[in-house]
Amino acid sequence: CAIATDVPTEGFTEGSSYTITVTSTTSLAQKLTCSSGDIGGSTQVNTDSTTTSQTYTWTAPSCDSSSSASFRALCGAGGSIDEMWYAE
Repeated sequence: CAIATDVPTEGFTEGSSYTITVTSTTSLAQKLTCSSGDIGGSTQVNTDSTTTSQTYTWTAPSCDSSSSASFRALCGAGGSIDEMWYAE
């Protein structure tokens, strides 16, 4: 499970939208969370089916000079496939 973003290294702009992509080498369900801002109106989102890559739109929060955001992803499967990965 891996996370890639197009958030600039110098930081995000308040209210701007950015792309967050979660990938895995195996087709798995995904959960993505953000510490601030939102992904489709929430701080977390789940895929409805298994996938190796899913792109989400994150909207940056109101900010000041100390504002930051972090992302966490969980990729996993149940049943006979007992695999789970975590990315930060």
